[in-house]
Amino acid sequence: MIIRELGTNTYLTPQPDHAWACGDLMPFIRPEFVEQEFEAELLAAVRHHDDGWIEWEAEPQVDASGRPLNFLEVAKQDHVEMWRKGLERVRAAQGPFAGALLTLHAESLFQDEMDADFGAHVAKRRMEWAREAMPGEDPVRRDWRLERAYCVLRLCDLLTLMPMAGWEGPVPSPLIDQQGRHHELVLRMTDDWELAIEGWPFAMNTLNVLVPTVCVETGAWQEALSELSAGRRRRQKVMLFPA
Repeated sequence: MIIRELGTNTYLTPQPDHAWACGDLMPFIRPEFVEQEFEAELLAAVRHHDDGWIEWEAEPQVDASGRPLNFLEVAKQDHVEMWRKGLERVRAAQGPFAGALLTLHAESLFQDEMDADFGAHVAKRRMEWAREAMPGEDPVRRDWRLERAYCVLRLCDLLTLMPMAGWEGPVPSPLIDQQGRHHELVLRMTDDWELAIEGWPFAMNTLNVLVPTVCVETGAWQEALSELSAGRRRRQKVMLFPA
């Protein structure tokens, strides 16, 4: 659950809903940043990168006040198990390239907190799935193609995560073009639902994305849980524009 308090209201966004909205952004990224051979699997990875949260979001854990836990408050072991499940789920449903991309996302999320067992599992899965997706490819180029595609996934993730979590930035998020050049993007919130991007990566001047969320008066947690359980969402518009 991604949670943001704003004024007297709280916005609660289930992780899979946030991920689906991320996918609405990817088709508008300039083609030089996209792995064209694996465009469909990259889009699937973006849309489904939080599928390991599906069961948790159906029955979210709550704190002593009844508020659902923010995703940063979930116990590490629970988070690890969600990611084990999510990796296998995405590989099975969306293909080996999508699965391999999500292993990079797992490493990025856990970073220094990844224990040896889970780290070895993630590395093994990436090697297996990358070979399956790109048989005969030079290992260095294979890793480069994955890194390049992952930059797109991470950017799309941040562009809806930042406003729904209330992260002001600045947050760096590079992209890599077909010639291997790195383009340094910087993301920064400029208003409640507006996000400026240095190094604009899209093929139009501005872009809006609608993120499914539940909005309740802060403290009305039973109402929030009822809305979440019933699948009722409002669409929060986030505007993206070049800095």
